[in-house]
Amino acid sequence: YSRPLTASPSTSNAIDNLWLLGSWDDKNERDREIISRLCGAPYQEATKELHASLDRGLFRLAGSTWTIRDRIGALSSIGTHLTGSALQILATSFGEIIASIDEQYSLPEDKRLSADLLNISRGCSGEARRGAASCCACLSNHRELVPNCTDEDVDSFVSAVLSALFNTDDWRILASADEVMPLLAEASPSMYLASVNRALKKHRAIPDYLGEHLTGLSSTCMGGGLISGIKVCARQKDLLSNAMTLLVGISPYTELSK
Repeated sequence: YSRPLTASPSTSNAIDNLWLLGSWDDKNERDREIISRLCGAPYQEATKELHASLDRGLFRLAGSTWTIRDRIGALSSIGTHLTGSALQILATSFGEIIASIDEQYSLPEDKRLSADLLNISRGCSGEARRGAASCCACLSNHRELVPNCTDEDVDSFVSAVLSALFNTDDWRILASADEVMPLLAEASPSMYLASVNRALKKHRAIPDYLGEHLTGLSSTCMGGGLISGIKVCARQKDLLSNAMTLLVGISPYTELSK
């Protein structure tokens, strides 16, 4: 469902980037850093126009959390501004958001529940991670809204974000992004399966991630997001076999962690 926007398209590339990200947390230091870089201005200046236009209904500000109300509508408004080179630049920042490490996963399992009480970096907020992943899915599934970008441009954008996540030996990156993996699978089921399969062959991150427990008080193992993403891919008949093969391939690591 997509309702009409009540704000006119911005002519500012900086504001366009905020529309594309779509959600973040004012209080999160990493979010503010990356938004400042995306906009080429200090954070307060970068978001000044958004504050001034809250009554137009494009964004909702609840506490410290910004959320775009209509992502598809926003893309239809600014899609003609986007080019392949702009997407390439955006992919670097979005990959950084999704692959940022929540340092709770540097703690022993029995200490992770108290991570909010400790002075440690949690990486980018969950809102920013969801925003970046949602943008990937929206762009990939509504390519008609970005007429100045080729299919190759969009695929390259999604591929760069997936590479930032899966081309790693650090399981903490995967754990930190667990929640948004199904959204990334929606962006490109075939590339998601290929990225997971490649990572499984080249790195230890996936086995290590699947071997961890959510907290010291839980017997639940990590990997729910990764597995849900594979199941998203399995909805496509031509990918079902590959998805099932991959689920079988990771099953020994989930079994060993029980």
